[in-house]
Amino acid sequence: MPPPVQLRRDDFVAQITAQSLDVNTLSNDSRMLNVDVGAADLDGNGAISGASEAGALFDAVDRLDRDGSALTMMLGQDGRARATAAPIAAIGDLANAPGLQLRANEALPGISQGPGRPRTTGVMGQGPGPFTAGGPFGPPNPHQVARQLQVQTIRNRVGQELMQDPPDFNRVFSEMGKLSKGEAASFARDLRLNHPELYQKLGSASANDPDTRATILSDEPALTRGIIQGQAKSLGRTALHGMPSEAIAELTRVPPADRAEVLRELAATDRTGLRALAQVCRDTQDPVLIDAFRRAGVRP
Repeated sequence: MPPPVQLRRDDFVAQITAQSLDVNTLSNDSRMLNVDVGAADLDGNGAISGASEAGALFDAVDRLDRDGSALTMMLGQDGRARATAAPIAAIGDLANAPGLQLRANEALPGISQGPGRPRTTGVMGQGPGPFTAGGPFGPPNPHQVARQLQVQTIRNRVGQELMQDPPDFNRVFSEMGKLSKGEAASFARDLRLNHPELYQKLGSASANDPDTRATILSDEPALTRGIIQGQAKSLGRTALHGMPSEAIAELTRVPPADRAEVLRELAATDRTGLRALAQVCRDTQDPVLIDAFRRAGVRP
């Protein structure tokens, strides 16, 4: 007789705390039958994230269990899956949490991936392998695909609203609140790289929304450094191979506060490009170039 399969509350919480699980996606999974997923959405933002909501989700599933402890739930016993096993499998799939997938798999013997298709297993035949759908090297599973589409829809709504003049920032922040911190930071990074004018709108308005501001600025130092390096590399190439007017136009597009830093980066990494840009400055006496060289402490 196989041993009982049990899941500890603290293990469950640790595996999904960093995730953001969409309430609708999880609720619509047939394996979540009789589980009140919405009860775990403590702040009502449509997503389950953080330790408190992870704990509340454990409690919602644990109501199907009768092991007498709020700190554990029984997934399988006497070779049979309990009512809690399928919901844990669903949560593990959506959160891409291998530990939960493994425990649920242990309680659900003989589960397959479709008619005539045996389960693809990992080490020692236990649990899903890394190349299965939803695994770290496999294709996304249906829940992950659904989340990707949902995130893209939210990004589109925010982008379209930011293009309005003026935008409705209540709507912007409401939509941003449906993203996990990682998803929101990734969106802000893409805006800054590809649509700096929209990023500037979002950054300015987020001064009144501390949570959003902290999220979109979470990787600001590294992102700024990468942008400066890219701008310096491009500017040096343009100064060497382009028309003087093109080099001037390229530096003019750089935010004024960053121009000196771009020239310092150019001085440190591409002296030939710097000399070419300095020659453009001497030949044209362009005020933007002169001011940037002065602020950078670099002689043209």
